[in-house]
Amino acid sequence: YIGGGELFNRRHIQNTEWGKDGMRLNIFCLHTRMHLPEMEKVMEPNTKYVTMLRDPLEVFESAWDFFFVEKYYKMPIWKFAASPKTGLLATRRGGRIGRNQMLFDMGLDDSNMDNERAIRRKIKEVEEKFDLVLMADRFKESLVLLKNLFCWNIKDITSFKLNGRK
Repeated sequence: YIGGGELFNRRHIQNTEWGKDGMRLNIFCLHTRMHLPEMEKVMEPNTKYVTMLRDPLEVFESAWDFFFVEKYYKMPIWKFAASPKTGLLATRRGGRIGRNQMLFDMGLDDSNMDNERAIRRKIKEVEEKFDLVLMADRFKESLVLLKNLFCWNIKDITSFKLNGRK
């Protein structure tokens, strides 16, 4: 998770081999918080933007279990879901794991998580910027769309499921 809970900044990769060389990237396949102005500075011109989304409830349940969020909030998931998001409940575990994770990862600030207008603007930004949004629950179909977008061959999208939830 490059940058922890911060929006992506090119300084986050400045000490990598490609960052030191000032190379423009062809593929940026890392977990970070989207900040398009900074991402565009490290990507090649005419970059195609692709992301993957999951069911928001599955994302939250998965993170709750995987990152032991119950210990951070000191309550079970059902109580967290029913409680107002103030005080500790308005914060993120480690500055990066919490509610509305995909919106957070897409760059929406926590202060706007209840702002319908800001949420709609962020969704519009994603719709306009991304050439393809893959859906995790339609993974095989999404891979076919990815293959078509990049003019790949079927061998290019062969995959194995690793680290999946049971």
